Amino acid sequence: MKPPGTDVVQAPVNAAGATLPLEPPLSAASPDSGGARRIVRNSAFNLASQVTHGVVNVICIFVLAQRMDKSVLGAYYTVFALMLAVQLIMEAGISTVLTSRLLRSAPAWGRIVEEAAGLLLLEMAGAMVLLVGVGAVWASWSGNSSIVLCCAAAGVAAAALQVERYCAGVFRAAGCA
Repeated sequence: MKPPGTDVVQAPVNAAGATLPLEPPLSAASPDSGGARRIVRNSAFNLASQVTHGVVNVICIFVLAQRMDKSVLGAYYTVFALMLAVQLIMEAGISTVLTSRLLRSAPAWGRIVEEAAGLLLLEMAGAMVLLVGVGAVWASWSGNSSIVLCCAAAGVAAAALQVERYCAGVFRAAGCA
């Protein structure tokens, strides 16, 4: 048995017999800086967007509560909730499936993105039709025809959310996000 501290590390030798320099071992304290930087950058952007979203949301709620009466504010939040529900139902995880398919089959990116774009258009049209239909039923029940216009605007917002999630799926798979 060797006494402690007498271990000698042999330098690697190439095929010609020349001694190669020793490389310092990778340690847990020095991870791949490119990946770590990207994680920190993306997390910082995510935190900044969440904080901004929260501040803007509080300001909007305050302004709406001050400027609108109770029935209009209630209608606004009803339409907003309907828009989110319809958008989530219509989206059905398509952006997640898109990202995973793009990551698994990089050579077929063009075909996969085209197929997903077709699904996106169907999804957007479905959200618009569903929200305008809900608005028409609501307008006939309440006697207020302006509800259809509000629901149509919510349909446009739901379609915009679909486009955002589609683009996020493509960018995530491309390594840009």
